Amino acid sequence: MSNIQTSKFVKSLASNHRKEREKALESLKLFISKSNRLSDLEYQKLWKGLFYTMWFSDKPRPQQRLARDLGELFLLFEDPAKFAKFTAAFWHVICREWVDIDQWRIDKFYMLVRQVLRNCLVKAGDSAFCAALVEVLKEGPLKEDDRVPKAIPYHLCDIYLDELESAIFPDPEEEEERSALLEGWDVKALLDPFVELKEKSKLKTLREMIATTVLSDSRLVEWGVVEAEPEEQEEEEGESDDESDDEWAGFA
Repeated sequence: MSNIQTSKFVKSLASNHRKEREKALESLKLFISKSNRLSDLEYQKLWKGLFYTMWFSDKPRPQQRLARDLGELFLLFEDPAKFAKFTAAFWHVICREWVDIDQWRIDKFYMLVRQVLRNCLVKAGDSAFCAALVEVLKEGPLKEDDRVPKAIPYHLCDIYLDELESAIFPDPEEEEERSALLEGWDVKALLDPFVELKEKSKLKTLREMIATTVLSDSRLVEWGVVEAEPEEQEEEEGESDDESDDEWAGFA
């Protein structure tokens, strides 16, 4: 995609006219689904344009709609290699441009990150896309690298398991056995980027956040990914015994 075409997409996607936005989005979807595999640089140029599409989107509802639409672009890929390049380009641009996002725009980019993660995790139900996503996360936003703004891995710690849960269990009211829905999902592999970052990060606060917010989440026990710690159960039993022994018998 040439710079002229990218600029046209940016201008049209950020338009105040709904029909123009929808037409531009459909053209972009067609381009992504029909194009041959682009180079890393070409995908990065495309995402830089889309980054500024979000930048120039001012009103809350258009921002929400745009973040959702851009996130759903990841669902179009049928080739894991193209998906990996597109996803890596997104994180490359986000990490590079993050320091220039001001306080008035930061929330909508947090929203964009959430939407992108949400749809990438939906694709990760397939083993090939799972492997591609894990590699991108390890080499991108969850890599111990000074070029990665620290706000990004912190934000991913906050939202990762929520979005993974939504991807695995899309309908909370579905009565189907949750164990059946978990089949085919390699949750341990999807946690590997956090495990690796926890081992390598220079920041104690980030290591602690990964340990408490991600790797110790009770949902991982529920999903059979990790085992419950027996010490907690023994401690609770011990506390109940102590309470019965020390039962108050009134004033002497």
